[in-house]
Amino acid sequence: MSYQLYSDQTQESPTLDLANDCLHFVTEFFEIISASSPHIYHSALVLAPKTSIIWKLYKSYAYPFVRFIHGVPMSWGTHAAATTLPYWIALIVWSPCNRFIAVAADHTGIVDVLDSVTLQQLQTFKSTHCTSIAHRALVFSPDSCILTCSGSDYSPPLDWGIYVTSWNIQTGCVVSTIRWQWPAQYSVRKASIVYSVDGRMVGAFYEFEYYQDGNHNKTTRIFICDIVSGMFIHPHLLSVGALLSNNIWTYGESLRFATIDEIAITIWEVEFTSGAAPTVVEILLTPDNLHEDGYTGAQFLPTLCRLAIAFQGKVLVLDVWNSEYLLQYMDTKIDGTKMTFSSDGHFFACKTAVTEVCLWKETLTGYSLHKIISSSAAHPNPLLSHNGESIIIVSNCHLIQLWPTKCFISPPSSILTQAPQHPRNFLLDFYSDVMLAVVTTQEENTVTILDLKSGVPRLTIDTSTEVYGLRVIKNTVVVVCDWEVITWSLPTGDCVPGARVGLEDSSQIVNLKSQEVGYVDHTSVSPDSPHMAFIGDSLRWFGIYDAFTGAYMGSFWAGHGRVMWFPPKRSDVWNFDYMGAREVWRATGPPASFAGPQWMRIVSWGPSSRQNWWAFSKDAAVGYPWALSHGYQVTIAKDWWVLSPDGKRLLMLPPCWRSVPCNRMWKEQFLALLHCGLPEPVILELNP
Repeated sequence: MSYQLYSDQTQESPTLDLANDCLHFVTEFFEIISASSPHIYHSALVLAPKTSIIWKLYKSYAYPFVRFIHGVPMSWGTHAAATTLPYWIALIVWSPCNRFIAVAADHTGIVDVLDSVTLQQLQTFKSTHCTSIAHRALVFSPDSCILTCSGSDYSPPLDWGIYVTSWNIQTGCVVSTIRWQWPAQYSVRKASIVYSVDGRMVGAFYEFEYYQDGNHNKTTRIFICDIVSGMFIHPHLLSVGALLSNNIWTYGESLRFATIDEIAITIWEVEFTSGAAPTVVEILLTPDNLHEDGYTGAQFLPTLCRLAIAFQGKVLVLDVWNSEYLLQYMDTKIDGTKMTFSSDGHFFACKTAVTEVCLWKETLTGYSLHKIISSSAAHPNPLLSHNGESIIIVSNCHLIQLWPTKCFISPPSSILTQAPQHPRNFLLDFYSDVMLAVVTTQEENTVTILDLKSGVPRLTIDTSTEVYGLRVIKNTVVVVCDWEVITWSLPTGDCVPGARVGLEDSSQIVNLKSQEVGYVDHTSVSPDSPHMAFIGDSLRWFGIYDAFTGAYMGSFWAGHGRVMWFPPKRSDVWNFDYMGAREVWRATGPPASFAGPQWMRIVSWGPSSRQNWWAFSKDAAVGYPWALSHGYQVTIAKDWWVLSPDGKRLLMLPPCWRSVPCNRMWKEQFLALLHCGLPEPVILELNP
């Protein structure tokens, strides 16, 4: 089965439109439909865009337990399917048959196998050894029946080793586990793995680094393993140049890999036997100016001998055999750290520095831009299927979106003429006494007050400068800008629709002393006191200020975390990062000096004790961000239900709406979803 959108460029067809809409509906809500048939009417129809044909035909049958206040989707997304996994994605690969996608979690040893059409989870494997992102490689056998993971174990002092674990994806059974002990002083920088043509042997490629006699050294080894018998063949020690994007592939009865220097690409070959030494089989010269500026990423397609190499703002694709450029694309938004070819070379994709992926298609003269894909979330990493018919994009380390490349039937009319802004999280707070919410986007210069009954904007505040923090204290809106705290009082009575106020209408402007912290990156304002915290981005200094007087109240350096919050009615500052590291700092006395003893770290959980990052706030005595949910909750991991206080399933969140707890805000029966993968914040009222 493959995903295909039907299109007819010569005439409009209501039947084709309905078929496309049905396909969107089934793939978008596949998890909901498979988990609970009644929630086709409780969740799927409720979440369908209001332009959907299915919604228009069956809206009278919808039976919602939630009310949309803000952020209701107006149209289908451009992706074919999406899913969110409850862990950070370390590795992701396609099967040779293009039917499966394997996903490996970071620091857990979990490997999931997904269906390549619906992204439904088919199998889950657990390795007790292959647990580290930097020390693991993942590959399917040529017949797509066996999944093999090569990784390392950090259980000192004697159990440090390279493991190769294989599973049968049909039965879920372990085929074999093979181990090689490696010196404790080694640390792994790169890893890759490839199967032999007959599917019996694998070659695992590892690049180690270590310190000896005060010198930094590197060593590269290839481990040959017999998967069927579970036998390990002594590793080959390689003395080669810089590896080219960790490329390794099978050629006949041998494996090959590529190295690159300033003038050439060297192709090496090693047999799948014991004692075989790597030999040079080909040296491919590259143009003199190819490396003059230094590159940010490179990708080699061995079957066609094509090299993709990216600089800051430029990406090139070179036919190395013929010394001919197939693509020379310049744009300041090109990132190039993640690039991908389809196996036949018909498609090539490269990420940008924003939220987009550029997809090129092969033509008679080279590559032409086929589509610019917006992933709707930050840090997109693309991976084309072997046959080039699909592309998956991993965003924010947990969201997977799938696109069919054949649906993009015409080139864009303009090519990245204007860069969209880098996505920022939404900032939102609820009024305590009235049915209003105030919302903005970090680094925007407008703040909107929404009526929670109608969902209609009641008032717009022009701040005249970028907003970094937001809080409602009683009936006062506190906005934190760049070293200023500006407050507005809520107008009495109803506002004229479309009403706006500006800086001249503010009730107070407080300038802060900025010498203690380098610059503003994130802020938090205490909900029941005038205290406020800043963080300087690269320095990780927290500065504590009085929001109403501007008085400096102390600061400290945070070893972990980039997100701060004040719990209610306490003098602590909680410090989080998205991998689970967190600290609690408490005021111990009056301000004395910069980084003085007036703030003391009383609790710290470091990265070495990472837990499931979705659930990290459960250790806190109060929830994060410490707003009462009155018993409502969002379940995590595999189901993502919004539950009532008595456990009733009210709604299943679709994949693109799922986020860590710190990107959700509660006020009794109101729930706000605020992560940057959304086009705008979603506000729901729960009505069981």
